[in-house]
Amino acid sequence: MQRILITGANSFSARHAVTILRAQSEIQIGGFGRRGGDVSQVDEWFSGDIRNREDIRRAVHDFRPDAVLHLAACSDPFDVALVIHTHVTGTWNLLAACEE
Repeated sequence: MQRILITGANSFSARHAVTILRAQSEIQIGGFGRRGGDVSQVDEWFSGDIRNREDIRRAVHDFRPDAVLHLAACSDPFDVALVIHTHVTGTWNLLAACEE
């Protein structure tokens, strides 16, 4: 059984990705993100902030995914620092967690 962790699992894109993945057999889906929205379609939920290294490290360590679909994002035009922090630091944290 393949295990796929989706970051930003409450996002518009993630909802569609989960639908597509659910059509495949033998896939277990882990969701990571801030609480909210419908998380009932994932097999395991990990609440956290991608900018927090320990949050994403815990999710990767506990779920042990075979693959990651990285959809965590921010698009606030009034807070460029938040956008950069989310995309750059968040991706760095995810890659570091996967490397461990």
